[in-house]
Amino acid sequence: FPIFGEQSLMISKAALAAGMQKKYAQMHDVLLMSKKSLNDDEIMKIAQSLKLDMKKFKKDLQSQEVQKTIDDTRKLGELIHLMGTPAFIIAATPGGIYKENNAKPIVFVPGATSEASLLEMVKNAG
Repeated sequence: FPIFGEQSLMISKAALAAGMQKKYAQMHDVLLMSKKSLNDDEIMKIAQSLKLDMKKFKKDLQSQEVQKTIDDTRKLGELIHLMGTPAFIIAATPGGIYKENNAKPIVFVPGATSEASLLEMVKNAG
C-alpha cells in the first residue's frame, strides 16, 4: 500500500513485479530491510541479486496488471477505512482463494496487536 509518494509506488511495483516471477516475499524482505536509499538503480540491483529475469521484471513494473493490483488495493483500503499501519485482515483462504460464502467471518484489526492474539485469530479463521 504505497503511501509515501512516487518512490513508495516504485517499491510496491517492484515487489509485485518480482511476485510475477514467484519472488514477492524475497523482494519484499530485501526492500524492507535495506539500509540504502531505494532509488530505481538500487531496486534494479536488488532484482538482479534475486536472479530475476530483468527484461520481464522491467516490463512487469510498467504493466497494467501491477498497476491494477495497486489501484485495487488502494480502493479496498479506502472502502474499509484503512488509516495506517499496522493493520491486519484475517480471512480463511483455502488454496489461496477467498470464497465469499465462507462460514468464517473476516476479521479486521486496525492497529497493533500481540503476536499471541494475532496467532489466535489466524487459528480461528481456519
